[in-house]
Amino acid sequence: MPAFPLVAHRRPDHFISKELVDRGIWEPYETQVLLSHLREGSVFLDLGANIGYYTVLASKRCGPGGRVHAFEPEPVNFSLLERNVALNGCENVNLVHAAASDADGHTELYLSDFNQGDHRLYANEAGREHVRVRTVSMDSHFAGSSTIVDLVKMDTQGCEARIVAGMVGLMEANRGRLAMIVEYWPFGLEGAGDDAEGLVRRLAPFGFRVREIDEADRSLRETSWPELLARAATDLHPATQGFVNLLLTPDAAGR
Repeated sequence: MPAFPLVAHRRPDHFISKELVDRGIWEPYETQVLLSHLREGSVFLDLGANIGYYTVLASKRCGPGGRVHAFEPEPVNFSLLERNVALNGCENVNLVHAAASDADGHTELYLSDFNQGDHRLYANEAGREHVRVRTVSMDSHFAGSSTIVDLVKMDTQGCEARIVAGMVGLMEANRGRLAMIVEYWPFGLEGAGDDAEGLVRRLAPFGFRVREIDEADRSLRETSWPELLARAATDLHPATQGFVNLLLTPDAAGR
C-alpha cells in the first residue's frame, strides 16, 4: 500500500485498487508530475477522484493553507473516498458526490464490473448496470466565489470535453496560473457524444503548453494539438481505444 493508509475495493478491480494493494502506488510517474505542480497553499481539483489516491496525496502536499476539491459520482467509490479522506485526517478536502460535467442535473452512470475507474456517463457497452447520479459544472459549483485553482486532474472516461465546456469561466479566471492533467481518449470522447476535435477546440484557446505524460519512459514528451488530432485518426483512433494523459501548463504560447 502507499506510504499513507488507503482502503481499497473489496469487489473486483483489476486496475487502481489492485495496483495500490500490489505495488503501493498508482501511475508512479504521473504521481511525480502531479506533485511537482503542487505546493503548500495550492488549490487542486480532482475530477474523477475514485477512492482518493490523488486526493489524499494532494491534500498532504497542499497542507493546511491549501484546498482540495474532489468530485466522484459512483456510490461505492465515493464511500471509499470519504473513508480514505477521514482515515488520513485530510481536513483541507471538500468532497462532492457528483460527476463533473457541463451542466447541473442528474443522469445515468454505467458501471464496469471489473474496472472501478471505468464507470461512464454513456451507454456504449451492452450489459452494464447503471445508477442515477448527480452532475455539476465547475462554473456552477464555484459560482459567486473567487476560487483560485492551481491544478486540475481530469480523468473522466470521455467526459473531458463536457467538463471543459462547463468550466470556461473558472479557467479564464485562472488563466496564466492553471495547469491541467487531462486524459485524451478519443474512444471515450466519441462515446460521450463528443470527439477529439471538440476537446481540442475547447482547450486550445487557453494557450497551454502541451506535453504527453509517458508513464513507460517516465518522461514528458512535447506534442501539439495538431499532432494529437492527427493521432486520433491513427494510433489513437477510437477503434484502437488508445489513450494518453496530457500535461497542460501555462508556460508557453499556444502550440
